[in-house]
Amino acid sequence: MHQRLKLLCYTEGLSQGDALRNSVQEFCEKHDAHLIEIVDRRNKGKK
Repeated sequence: MHQRLKLLCYTEGLSQGDALRNSVQEFCEKHDAHLIEIVDRRNKGKK
Protein backbone atom coordinates (compact mmCIF):
# COMPACT_ATOMS: atom_id res chain seq x y z
CA MET A 1 0.00 0.00 0.00
CA HIS A 2 2.87 2.37 0.82
CA GLN A 3 4.39 1.86 -2.64
CA ARG A 4 1.04 2.64 -4.29
CA LEU A 5 0.73 5.78 -2.16
CA LYS A 6 4.21 6.91 -3.18
CA LEU A 7 3.48 6.37 -6.87
CA LEU A 8 0.08 8.03 -6.71
CA CYS A 9 1.48 11.06 -4.89
CA TYR A 10 4.27 11.30 -7.46
CA THR A 11 1.89 11.15 -10.40
CA GLU A 12 -0.47 13.69 -8.78
CA GLY A 13 2.34 16.06 -7.79
CA LEU A 14 1.40 15.82 -4.12
CA SER A 15 3.58 15.11 -1.10
CA GLN A 16 2.79 12.07 1.03
CA GLY A 17 2.33 14.36 4.01
CA ASP A 18 -0.26 16.43 2.15
CA ALA A 19 -2.09 13.27 1.07
CA LEU A 20 -2.14 12.01 4.66
CA ARG A 21 -3.35 15.36 6.02
CA ASN A 22 -6.15 15.45 3.44
CA SER A 23 -7.17 11.90 4.29
CA VAL A 24 -7.21 12.54 8.04
CA GLN A 25 -9.16 15.78 7.59
CA GLU A 26 -11.80 14.04 5.44
CA PHE A 27 -12.07 11.17 7.97
CA CYS A 28 -12.52 13.57 10.89
CA GLU A 29 -15.13 15.63 9.04
CA LYS A 30 -17.01 12.51 7.93
CA HIS A 31 -17.25 11.27 11.52
CA ASP A 32 -17.95 14.69 13.11
CA ALA A 33 -14.79 14.57 15.23
CA HIS A 34 -15.27 18.25 16.13
CA LEU A 35 -18.25 17.18 18.26
CA ILE A 36 -16.23 14.83 20.47
CA GLU A 37 -15.55 16.08 23.97
CA ILE A 38 -13.27 14.42 26.50
CA VAL A 39 -14.40 14.67 30.11
CA ASP A 40 -11.87 13.88 32.81
CA ARG A 41 -13.71 12.88 35.99
CA ARG A 42 -10.64 11.90 38.00
CA ASN A 43 -10.23 13.54 41.39
CA LYS A 44 -7.14 15.67 40.93
CA GLY A 45 -6.94 16.74 44.59
CA LYS A 46 -6.09 13.32 46.07
CA LYS A 47 -2.89 11.33 45.58
